[in-house]
Amino acid sequence: MTLLLSMIGEELILASIILPLYYFLKKNQYGWVISVLLSGIIFSLMHIETYNFNFWICITVGLSHLPMTHVWKSTESLRGGIYSHIIYNLFSILPVLVL
Repeated sequence: MTLLLSMIGEELILASIILPLYYFLKKNQYGWVISVLLSGIIFSLMHIETYNFNFWICITVGLSHLPMTHVWKSTESLRGGIYSHIIYNLFSILPVLVL
């Protein structure tokens, strides 16, 4: 339950930063790209303590969030990003739980 709440919280925090930024930059043709990249950086920094300040793992985590951010735009809903985050974490955690 805690993991589920933290995933929802992460998406809400990112959305509260990225979506207003995108709204501000949407007149720029690269506004969405800038917003998505910034989203990945922020997502990386949110996990830096979790991974004991291992910079490379955090970059990987940040890059893994880029498709989730794309789902926000595709579905025009934060709910899509939350669902994709849950599915991604299930597939990444499930092998550890099985072994």
